[in-house]
Amino acid sequence: MKDLTFSVNPDVCVGCGLCAQDCPSRLLTLPSEGVPSVIPGREDQCIECQHCFAVCPPGALSIFGLNPEDSQPFDYSGLPTPANMRALVRGRRSTRQYLAQNVSPAVLEDLLEDLQYAPTGQNLRFLEYLVVDNLEAMDLLREKSIALAEKALGNGLDSPFIKGMVKIYRRDKVDLLYRGAPHLLVISAPAKKQSSPQQDIALALAYFELLAACRGLGTCWCGYINEVEAVVPGLRELLGLKEGDNFYSVLFGLPKVKYRRLVHREGTAKIRRFG
Repeated sequence: MKDLTFSVNPDVCVGCGLCAQDCPSRLLTLPSEGVPSVIPGREDQCIECQHCFAVCPPGALSIFGLNPEDSQPFDYSGLPTPANMRALVRGRRSTRQYLAQNVSPAVLEDLLEDLQYAPTGQNLRFLEYLVVDNLEAMDLLREKSIALAEKALGNGLDSPFIKGMVKIYRRDKVDLLYRGAPHLLVISAPAKKQSSPQQDIALALAYFELLAACRGLGTCWCGYINEVEAVVPGLRELLGLKEGDNFYSVLFGLPKVKYRRLVHREGTAKIRRFG
C-alpha cells in the first residue's frame, strides 16, 4: 500500500471540498464535519499528481510530506500573453546550423529541471533523459556513430543514405546525422512501464523545444537517429538505451542564423467539426 503521508491542518482548512472534487482518482472524502481524508483502501489508486496539494486555497493540505509553505505560488498574471505565445509557436524554426559553443551549464540545468513538469499518461513519469552537454562529448558521439555505421556497411548493410552519410563525413567533415549540433537530448520510455510511451516522449520534446526557444536556443527533432539505430548494431547501446525502449531525440544549441519573418501556413491544415 502506498504511503501517501496525507494530512490536513484543521485550523487552516475551510472545508471548500476542492481537493476531493479535483482528485482524478476520487480518493478523498469530505465529511459534513471535519477535514478531508483518504478513503481507506484506495491509497494505491493515487497517481501522485498532487492536484489536491496544488488546488487547496489556504494551503491546509499536505501529501507525501510536502509543506505548502515551501511551494512557489502559481502567478497566473505571469503567463505569456496570447500574442507572445502565438509569436513563439508561429516563429519557431528547425535549426540545422549551430555555433560551436556550449550552452551555459546553468541554462541547461534549468531546462532539464523544468522538463520534469512535462505531462505523462497516468502521471507515470518513467521517462529517461540522455543529455550530451558539451562539444567534446558530442564530437566523440559523432566519431563513434560513424565508426559503427562503417562497420555495419562492411558487414553487408545496404543503405544508400548511411553510405552517403559516412562518405560525406569522412570526406568533408559534414555531419548529416547530428547536423553539427553541439548538444543532443534523447528521451526514452520503457514500453512496459509507460501507458503511452511515444506520446509522452513527444510531449516532453515539445515542452523542451518551447523552453529552449525562450532561452534563445535552436532545436531540431532528429528522426535520422531512429532510422540509423534500426539498422546499425551498437548505436542503441552507445546511446545507453535499453532493448525495447521507445525513444526520440532533439538536437539543440546556440543558433548560427536568425529568421526574420514568419512563413505562410494558412489553409494547410484540414479542419473538421463535429455536429
